[in-house]
Formats: sequence, C-alpha cells, structure tokens
Amino acid sequence: MDPSQHAQDRNFLEKMAAYIPGFHGYMQREYRRESDQMLRTFMADRLQRSKTGIDGYMQTLIGRGQLDGLDQVERIRTKLDTLIAGLRGAMRGYSAAFEYVKVHESTLEQVYEHDLRLVRDVEDLATRIEELPASDAPPAGVAAEFTRAVDEVQQLFDERGRLLEGMGEK
Repeated sequence: MDPSQHAQDRNFLEKMAAYIPGFHGYMQREYRRESDQMLRTFMADRLQRSKTGIDGYMQTLIGRGQLDGLDQVERIRTKLDTLIAGLRGAMRGYSAAFEYVKVHESTLEQVYEHDLRLVRDVEDLATRIEELPASDAPPAGVAAEFTRAVDEVQQLFDERGRLLEGMGEK
C-alpha cells in the first residue's frame, strides 16, 4: 500500500472512531466482520434511541388535540423500525460476503467514503428526530420530510450492500 493510501485510510478510521470507538476498518481480514457488525449496530442503536423524539412529538400532538395526525407520525416510526430491523438483520449476511477475499483498493476507498456518509446521515436523521417534540410543524409535513429522510438512509444502506458484494477479487 502506498503511503498516501495509508494516510487516507487512517484519516477515515479516525473519523469513524469518533462515532464508533474500536472501529478497525476493512483492510485487515481479521477485523472485517467485527467492523461491519460494529458499524451496523451503531447505526441501528442510534436510530432506536432517537425514536423517543417521535414519542415526544406524538405527545405534543395529543396535547394540541391534533389526534388526526398521529397515524401519519406512526408511519414514520414504522419506516424507522423497518430500517433498524434491516440494519440488525443484515449483520451476518454482508460480513461473510467479504471476509475471505482480497480487497480492491479502489473499492475499499468507496466503501470507506460511503460508510462515513451513511453514519453521518444516520446521525443527522437521529438528531432531527430527537428535536421533533419542539417542532410546530404540521404532522403531514413532518411525515413527508421524515419519510423522505428515512428512505434516503435506506437507499444508502442498500447501496452499501452492493458495494460490499463487489469488494473482492476471485
């Protein structure tokens, strides 16, 4: 590995370790499965914790007498639960796909960049959900905004799976 590639990998690992302590990356085979699992567990746990914001927003709606908006907000929770289940459920599937293969350097860089974007988007989404109880936005607007945001994170996660599948040489 050339020194500039090593520096880029280290920079990525430092950024990821700021979110996920102990994250080792995918270059060394012995850490791939663990790093993959740590990443997805972190994202699933972060989104799970953020759901208190949905509860708080629903309580706000109840307090305002806007009961007709509860179904719309509940759909956000359902989409979020589906995403969380996908993150948790894929833990064994993706890990095995690239554990024993030689890694293409260019693909590894793509995966690193993609993972960092995914973690940042999950963190942003979770923070926005946690801020919902203070929102004056109508339920229909909140539902549309967060449905779109959850769909975007789901799409990024799906793209990650395709990247990992193409990560190795035969």
